[in-house]
Formats: sequence, C-alpha cells, structure tokens
Amino acid sequence: MSNHKNSLKLLGCCLDFDLPSLVCEFTAHGPLNRDGGLLSSGGAPLPWRARVKIAKEIASSVAYLHTAFPETIIHRNINPTNIFVDEDWTAKLCDFWFCVAIPEGELYVEDDVKGVIGFVDPDYYWTMKVTEKVDVYSFGVVMLVLLSGRAAVFNGPGEAPMSLNDHVSEVMGRGGFEEVVDKEVWSVSGGDDELVVRRLQVEAFLRLALRCVRYKKEDPVSGMIEVAKELKLIEKLS
Repeated sequence: MSNHKNSLKLLGCCLDFDLPSLVCEFTAHGPLNRDGGLLSSGGAPLPWRARVKIAKEIASSVAYLHTAFPETIIHRNINPTNIFVDEDWTAKLCDFWFCVAIPEGELYVEDDVKGVIGFVDPDYYWTMKVTEKVDVYSFGVVMLVLLSGRAAVFNGPGEAPMSLNDHVSEVMGRGGFEEVVDKEVWSVSGGDDELVVRRLQVEAFLRLALRCVRYKKEDPVSGMIEVAKELKLIEKLS
C-alpha cells in the first residue's frame, strides 16, 4: 500500500521501546478527529472542497486495496482518525492492522468483528462475514461525518447516545436533509451561482453516502470503484 499516494507510507520500525513502533511518513495536518475536523487546528471545520477531496482520495485508496492484489483485501477499520492529511492537503489512509484477505473465488471470509462503534457494517456484526460491503459501509459513515461535522456516535436528545446513521435516516424520513449538513458547508464567496453548485454537490454527496450505508436496500453501490468514480464527478461540479 505504500505505493499508493493516498496511503500513509511505512518507513521502518523502531525497536528502542518496550514494544516495536512503526515509523511512518510525517503529515503536517495530522489525523482527522471523530467529527471529521483536523486535530492540528483544534477541530476547526474543514472547507467543503477539502472534505470532498479527502473523501475522493480515501475512496481511491480503499478501491486500490480491494482490487490491486490477487486477493481482495478488506480494511475493516475505516474511520476519520485513520485518515491523515499532509501539508498539500492530500489524504492518506493508515492502520492496516485489521486487514483480512478474501481468497480468490470466494465472496467472503468469516472472522471476529473488528472496527469502531458506529462504523461497523450491521450485516458483518450479525453474521461475522467479511465482504467488500464492510468497507463500503464504513466509508459511507465517514462521508456522513465529513458532511455533517458530527461523530458517528454523538449525544442526541436528553444526552442519550445516538448513531449518526440513525439520525440521518430519521431526518431523511421527514423528507429533508438540511439538518444533516454542517452549516459551514454553505459558506461560499462566489454568490448565488456558487451556492447553487454547492447544493448540487452536497445533494450528490449525501445520495452517494446513503447508498454506501444501504439506506435504501434496493439501491446499493456496486463497490468502492464506483464510489471513487462518483466522488471524482462530484468534485468536478465545482
């Protein structure tokens, strides 16, 4: 994966500690936080174009992981804290500890559930079957985090924990989407024309995220290659 520009490059291993420590390339902006902001800026909201660029580049990295090797490799731990951003605002996926290979000719492997609460595919949770859909679902939740500026699990009404996916489903069930979108996303400098384009982008971004998390069972994405292509098209709208 170090050959891919959107993967955090492994440089070596340091043995000077009680446990061996991996040494990776330096990224000036560091990792995203749970809300999809940058830790290095105290969690300040990212500009919309940066959010789309990050999503597009991480989709490319995951698609490469799924297709570039003789066996399909599933990451199983895609979440914002495993996405680093360098000085050129290039996004890099890291933490491949939980990766598992699906043998050629097989559709899945069975394994214990791995990942972060809020990002784990429900089908995987109940069946323990690892498929490409595991990463597609997790990536869809990352897209919702980037769009909303909320963590995958946050305090809802009465401070009760609520999943972002459930929140989005509830809002969409009421026929709207304004509550889903971070208000910072609507910050534009080019007037009404730019705002019209921004809305088209946001709507397309949300539709794709919902397809990734299988909001409507009859309209899932085919895989991460389709997701990566769609995100390239969404970015070009601006």
